[in-house]
Amino acid sequence: MQGKEKKSDGRVGHDRSPRAEASELFRGMDIKKVVQEIVTEAAGVQMDVKNMSEALADLTIERLNRTSERYPKIMNGKPWTVTDSYFTSDHEDQRTKIGSVALSIQFTNSLKKSFKGKFNPGKTKTIKEGLFSVELKIEIECEFDKLKDYASNIRSVVAHELNHAFVFIHDVNKRAAEMNAKRAGAKLSASNDPGVEMLNKALYLTNPMEVQARIQDIGGLVADLKSETASEAISELLLYQPFQELVDLNRMYFGDININDAVQEFVHKMGGSEAEVFMRALDKKRGETATKALRKVYRLISDRYKVEENFVVESDAFGFIYDEDCYSGPRGPW
Repeated sequence: MQGKEKKSDGRVGHDRSPRAEASELFRGMDIKKVVQEIVTEAAGVQMDVKNMSEALADLTIERLNRTSERYPKIMNGKPWTVTDSYFTSDHEDQRTKIGSVALSIQFTNSLKKSFKGKFNPGKTKTIKEGLFSVELKIEIECEFDKLKDYASNIRSVVAHELNHAFVFIHDVNKRAAEMNAKRAGAKLSASNDPGVEMLNKALYLTNPMEVQARIQDIGGLVADLKSETASEAISELLLYQPFQELVDLNRMYFGDININDAVQEFVHKMGGSEAEVFMRALDKKRGETATKALRKVYRLISDRYKVEENFVVESDAFGFIYDEDCYSGPRGPW
């Protein structure tokens, strides 16, 4: 039985096989070179993680030794916690995007042998755009005198948690880039005048369509957060631009704006007549928009982490977002 003959409607690419489509996609590219670059980059990251793990393991042992000299009670069989910091080299932070590691070491002198680690995404902080500080917690239970013998065990635990941190930061940067690209064309034109720039930013951040898009972005982020508690979730959200922009909107203060010719001209272009009247109206809109948007974020977090909404609002993590009286209304000189 003869197979049915495929008919073409004349369109380019119609009835092409996956292989043909792939060939078209990669035409003009040196596939071997691309693959080599990917492999080289991955190998570079793993080498950085290996070197950082060795350095952190050495730092852990050294820190415990120094602590034991000052506090012999560390040998008493009870858990002791000490902290230290590690700052990455230029080539390490360029590839891993980890600028520093806050190390929390819990040690128990015991005949047992146990080595555990934990990377807490909620403690990750932005050093600058694309570069982060991370926190690792290492739990060690062994005989103190044999600590150096277990250096490889400590390295293994640290390397495992560093890889978690690297993957998390890679995802953060990837999602942030996607969101930035999506909204790149929506902002108004920039200005060199700080007052105009603030008013410009306020208009952009209070645009209803932008607010809705921002809440949708945050909703997707909340669903994928790695944090274990509501407070940590808030800290993790601050790594992403959509939530940071809401915080910026909430904290804007128009009282410091110098009403100069540039500001007056901007107000006129926006359809206003008097700068103070325009700024008062915009400030009211800013406060109302920030309050409503943040309330929606609280609800998303409280639903995800099964806590009361008031707990989210009153948690320590929101202390830097609100003023002392948790006020998001007008904040100008009027």
